[in-house]
Order: sequence, then C-alpha cells, then structure tokens
Amino acid sequence: MQGAGYPGSGGGGGAAACPGAGASAHSARAHASADAPSHPDAVRTAGGRGRHGGVVLAAGGGTATAAALARGLGLPSAQARAFAATAAQARVRGPRAGEDDLAAAMTALQGGACLLTLVGPGGVGKTRLAVAVAAALAREGDLPARVWVVDLAPVRDPDLLVPAVARALGLRADAAPPTVDAMAARLAGRRALLLDTVERVAAPAGALAAALLAACPGLRVLATGRVALRVRGERVQPVDPLPVPPPDPLPDPAELARCPAVRLLVARARDARPGFRLSDDNAAAVAAICRRLDGLPLALELAAAHLATLPPEVLLARLARPLDLLVDGPRDLPIRHRALRDAIVWGYDALDPDARALFRRLATVADGATAEDLRALDTAGGAEAASADLPAALAMLAAHHLVRRRDDGAGGAPHYGLLATTRDYALERAVGGGEAGPDPRVVADTGPARR
Repeated sequence: MQGAGYPGSGGGGGAAACPGAGASAHSARAHASADAPSHPDAVRTAGGRGRHGGVVLAAGGGTATAAALARGLGLPSAQARAFAATAAQARVRGPRAGEDDLAAAMTALQGGACLLTLVGPGGVGKTRLAVAVAAALAREGDLPARVWVVDLAPVRDPDLLVPAVARALGLRADAAPPTVDAMAARLAGRRALLLDTVERVAAPAGALAAALLAACPGLRVLATGRVALRVRGERVQPVDPLPVPPPDPLPDPAELARCPAVRLLVARARDARPGFRLSDDNAAAVAAICRRLDGLPLALELAAAHLATLPPEVLLARLARPLDLLVDGPRDLPIRHRALRDAIVWGYDALDPDARALFRRLATVADGATAEDLRALDTAGGAEAASADLPAALAMLAAHHLVRRRDDGAGGAPHYGLLATTRDYALERAVGGGEAGPDPRVVADTGPARR
C-alpha cells in the first residue's frame, strides 16, 4: 500500500495534489487579500468570547456566486443586482473564503436548503467559511435582515444548549425556561442564524434548528462542526484540507505559488517576515512542508509563524514532530486552535472507548487499511480491541472526520487512513497505551506524507 495517499495527506496521484496551472478555483479559495471593511451591525456575533473579532466579514466570491445566492434567497431583481455588485468587490481574509467553497454553500441555498452544515476536521476553516457565508447573507444594505452568530464551543451539557442560545439572542434565561416561540420572535426578520461548533451538542442543536426553522419562515440556519446534525432537510457540505503540491515532478515556483496550500503558507510567512518569498532554492522545502501538514490551514498558519526565524529547510526537519512545534498560535483564537495537538484532542475526547481504541490501532498502519485489515488488527490487538464493534467504531471515526476513506485501493475495497498530522497524535496514544512498538515513527517516516 506504499504511496497510496489520502486526500490532503501528500500522497501521490490523489485528489489532494494541486492540478498545476488549472487550479484557479482552488487558488481563489486560499487567496489572502487585503482586508475589507467589516460590518458589525450586519453580522451579530454572540457567545461571550468575541471569537470572530479578528475575522474580516465580507461577501466574498464573484458575481456568479453572488447571483446564485441571490436567486437562492429569492431576492427581487433590483436587490439581486445590487447584492451581486457589492459581493463581487468583497473578500474575506483567510484560507476558506474563496469562490469555490462559497459557491458550493450558495448552490445549496439556491437549491432551497434551509439548514446547511459545514463539516470537516479541526482546523480546516469551517467557522471562517461559515462567517463568510453569513456575511454574504447580510452584506447588502437593502436587505431587511441581520445574522446572529452563536458560539457553542463552551456548551458541553445538552440541557444548557437552549438557555445558551437564548442568552446569545438577548433573551433572559434565568427567570423562566426560554421557549422556541420566544426565540422565533427574536429571530423574526433575521436572514440567518449561525450555530458554530455544534459537535459536543449536535443532537439538541439539530432539534433546536428544526424547531426554529418550522417557526420562522424564510430563516436559514448555518451550522459548523466535526459532525452533522442529522435532522431532516439538512444539507451537509464537507470542508476538506487545501490541495497540496505533488512530490514529483515538482512544479516551478511560479506554478507552485498557485497551489492553495502553498499560497496560504507563503501569505502567512510574509505576515511574519515581509521579505519572505518563494524561490528556486526553497520551493522543494515549502512544497514538502505543505504535504507534511496535509494542507490543513491551521497547521500551515502555525508553521508559517516559524518562517520568521527559520529557513524552510530547517522548519521541514523540525516538523518530524509537528505536535511539539506547532503551538503558541494567535491569542485571539479559541484555545483549541492555538496548538495543533489541542485541535486533535478536541475531536479525540468526543469519541467513545471503542472508537478511541480503533483510532490508536490505525496509527500502526502507515498507508491505511481495509475493513478486513482492521479486523485482523483488532484480533492481534488483544481483548480491548477485539471487543470493539468495528463497524460502529469506524462509523464514529468517519463521522468525526478523524479517518479518511479512499476508494481506489487494490481489489476495489475501500481503504481507511489518518491524515499525517492526526496520525502523529494517534501514535502518541498508541505508544502510551502499549499498542505500538517503541519506534513506530520509523514506519511512519516511510509513508507518502513524509516525502
């Protein structure tokens, strides 16, 4: 299975490889442009932590994207034209506000979706994309609408979800239990409600979203999380890591600069060191960094900060242990996004014991495994692993975007594997639990993500 690769893992021939000069749509997705003015009156952030304060809110995308959104919202022609003209000039700073991701979300809205959930692994940019979509809903001044953004990351107890959302909407939740009718009245005239980071309270969040949609005609609910809400009418849009450069042949610097993962890394490196540039001398190392980090935006941004003091070749060598290096992220980010390990732990902690055991066992397979391979690993792994319900554990890992499926393996059987950065954490847990040998990274370093 050598060299198989998974999307975003840097393997050869997969969907994760940059398509070269034809990657204009992906390049737009990773484009980091000049800041656009924010509109705090149009997009209301709630949740008590102000976590979107550093994100520039704007419509993003081009006229075709904005026109698709306008049609999906059923705007009159005059408003639609004004909205498209405004949106065409806007940008959102960050790796996940480009036209291709926005277009996918707006196509869902155009198709009549009232509930759109953006799902993907931690650090992939779901919140940033959702804020861009929400801002697109509220940007045009003629729209009689506002958008509420509610941060659910602090909410762990399902019974506290409704009070938390009610407080975020400005309702008192201490005197009497808040009702759906009261929240619906508060949302009257709003264009959208964004429920951010729903994975710890997905079941009650789904029930609340369904109730609010039933009570508020014309409302759109956007949600972000590592899992879907799994309610009727939900449209799920996966958000994947950025495409990475192929290992061979290496594109020339001009072509390499159009690769989305490279574009993001270089842009953030210039934030840290304005004189940084992509050149013939450092192109191979820059490309290898992007592959090593799976094209994951959070990992790329944390790594770029080190380019202020380290040449790319030195940084690449230090990324043999990325979880120890990629720490101390921006202070205005949530704690779980200030270090790569914390972002992975957030998802691991949500798993049940069987899924955690399978996650650790997967770390010992460098290039992924079929279901039959995993069954053999379970049998060899002893009582804990053998007792696991393999289909259910695998389904949970997939639902939480901690395992990735590849359907082009030998014999047609699907293969399941981990992103390289996720696998580093799984190896730590496997070694700590005695489920892997003392030097599992010797095996890991032969995989395609280490090239």
